[in-house]
Formats: sequence, C-alpha cells, structure tokens
Amino acid sequence: MVAMMLMGGVASAQKNAEAAARLARMAEISAAYRAALPSFSCEETVRSSRKFGGKVDAAEFRATIRVVVGPDGVMSEDSRIAEFDGKPVVDASQVSVPFQVDGGFRRGVPLYFAQENQRCFQYKLRADRIEFKSMGGCVEPKGVKGVAYLDAAGELVRGVTEREERVALAAGLTTKTDVTYGPVVLNGGTFRLPVAMRAESDAPGLKKVFEAKYEGCRLYTTSVTLRPGGLVE
Repeated sequence: MVAMMLMGGVASAQKNAEAAARLARMAEISAAYRAALPSFSCEETVRSSRKFGGKVDAAEFRATIRVVVGPDGVMSEDSRIAEFDGKPVVDASQVSVPFQVDGGFRRGVPLYFAQENQRCFQYKLRADRIEFKSMGGCVEPKGVKGVAYLDAAGELVRGVTEREERVALAAGLTTKTDVTYGPVVLNGGTFRLPVAMRAESDAPGLKKVFEAKYEGCRLYTTSVTLRPGGLVE
C-alpha cells in the first residue's frame, strides 16, 4: 500500500513537473515572439452577417489591418475599410458592418501563455493541445475558455478555439472564435500569424457570424518628410 502511494506520488510529481516545463516553454515562445515580431499590416477579406428573427443583414468588405508592436511587445490593432460590398469606401464611418470582430492578432500565444498572464488561467495539458480557462478575469477577454492546438513538435500554436459565455440582459449569450495560424514571412523572419478567423455570437433570436481571411502581410512602416522651416509632412 505504501509502495503504491509512493509510486502515485512520484507519477503525480512527474506530471506536475512536465506541465510546469511545458508552460514555461510556452512562456518563452510568447516572450520571443513578442520581442522579434515587427509591426506589420495585412489585407483582410470579410463576410459579416447578422440574423435577427427572419431578417438577415449581410455584407462583404475588404480592409487593411495595421498591427503596431510596442517596445514592451504589447500589440495594438486598427482596421481601415477600403471596399464595402464591392464599392470603394472614402469615409468608413458611413458604412454599417453587421458584426465586427477585432483583436485576432493579439490573442493566442501573446495573450494566453505570456508569463505575466499565466496566473490568470487554469491549464489542462494534452499531447497535442492545451485547454485554458480564465479564472479571475484579469485579462481580456474576460470569462473566456478555449483550446490551443499544438504543432507536431508540441510547442507552436497552430490554431486556437475560444469560447466566452455570459449572461447579458437576462439572456444567454455565447461567443465562439476559431483562429487558424499559418507561417508568414516578415523582415526575413517566419512567424505563425492568424491567416483566418471565424467568430459566432449566439443569443435567443439573434445570430451573428464574422468570417475573415488575412493575406498579403508585410512590414508596416511610416515615413516623415521634413520641409524647410520645420514643417512636417
């Protein structure tokens, strides 16, 4: 009996050590990713829809997403719509997107596995995936749980499925987002970035869907022209 208990304790300690090592490795990948990733932009093609009762509002648009990576590795995103339902867009405030989803590039490894964020999640480690669930809502999005699928080496995330469930105005609301990752070359380095995303939001009588593809990613740079007299363009 004592021997069995000892063996069980050893096995449990080994599993804990393996889990700690894998999470530490994911934290290293997150830190290296954020340190090496340059600011970039991608072309986004989107199909967006909103169904309420029997009425469907749908649209297709193209946009440019710019992702700026700060010195601390924190990423910010902004999206500029260039074409909406086949027509050029001059003023994006004049178009109405049925369902808009942002932040796909900030999630995955940079958010869910960063060393400073691991205290916010519970993890279950499998051979080809890591299941995660936020505990205290100390990171955004709050109340999220999901699965990060790993590559053959058991390290790099190749896809993330996340789900958020909450009660809003006494009605159940569930959102689910699937992000597919692929290799993207930027500044001579290869990074696994989102290449597609599908998000669904369900509530009684209301269903919203957002499907996006990301292509043509390239370095994002800005230029400043100095004119005589200190004028800046």
